Parts: sequence; C-alpha cells; structure tokens
Amino acid sequence: MASIFSKAYEFGTDNQKKELKKYTQEFENNLNKGGVDIRSQANSIQIMLGRLKKVNPNMLQSMEDFSVDKASKTFANVALHSYNKYGEDAPVVSIENLYPEMGFSQAKDLKNLIVKSREEFVQQATDKGMSESKAKAAAEKVIGATFDVGHLNINKKFGFTDKDLAKEAKEIAKYVKHVH
Repeated sequence: MASIFSKAYEFGTDNQKKELKKYTQEFENNLNKGGVDIRSQANSIQIMLGRLKKVNPNMLQSMEDFSVDKASKTFANVALHSYNKYGEDAPVVSIENLYPEMGFSQAKDLKNLIVKSREEFVQQATDKGMSESKAKAAAEKVIGATFDVGHLNINKKFGFTDKDLAKEAKEIAKYVKHVH
C-alpha cells in the first residue's frame, strides 16, 4: 500500500496530492480509533486501498506528447538565449518539417510544436521580467517553420494527393519563416 501511495503521490496532480493527504489523515484517524484490533486495521487498509484506486495519476505519457514537451522546451531555450543576446536581430529558430513517417513531418504536428515552443518562450521570458505582450511578439518573430516542399512532396508515396499537399501548406502557412 505504501508503494502504491508513493507512486500516486509522485505522479499525481496537485488536486490528487491534496486528496491523497486527506486520505492519509482519514487512514490515521481510522487506525487510531481501532487501536490494535486486527480487524479494524484490516478495514482501514481496505478503505485506503479502495480510495487509492480512485486516484489515477498520469504515470505514462504518449511519445508524441513527450516529444513536443521536450522539443518545445529546447527550441524555446535556444530562441530565448538568442533573443537575449541579439535582441531584435536574433536569428530565427526555424523548425523544419521532416520526412514522412518521422516526427513533425505533418503540418498539424509541426504547427503544434511551434505553438508549444512559442508558449514556452513566453513563459520563460515573462518569468525573467519581460512583459507578456513583448514576449509574445518576440516568440512569433524568432520561432517558426522551415517548410521543405521536397519533404512534403514525398507524402505522395503514401497516397497524398496534390489537394492534400495544398491543405498541408495552408495549415502551416502562417508559421513559415523559410521555404526550402
């Protein structure tokens, strides 16, 4: 039970942790009421285990979510470092769409990564004292996409039509900083 509780607490949300603390207090109160009576102790343990089943912390993360989380932090770190060093003349961190069947090859996925990278940039910049409006403007300026039309065209091998490719282009268009 201690191991289950520890994992639930380690990976639980703030609300789940509050709930677990409440359960712990109730568990201790139940044990104290029952004294050394083995049936009371067993009953308290059963109640606690039943409550622990209700707490379902997010201990696993999809590969896509993990990749976006880690990559967005990396791109934001690089962009913010560059912006802090060069200001308005900072180079653009331009994330390229990759070959089909690789991560971030589709416009929707690349757009998601750029949006998350910009959000992370804003969070880090505002934490260091930059105004939110300035941070958002800077993030939009220094984080974008390199749209590799050759990589996009390889999608035809996987059944994409010209119409599908046009949809991909439209999806990422407002984030494009460079066409390759």
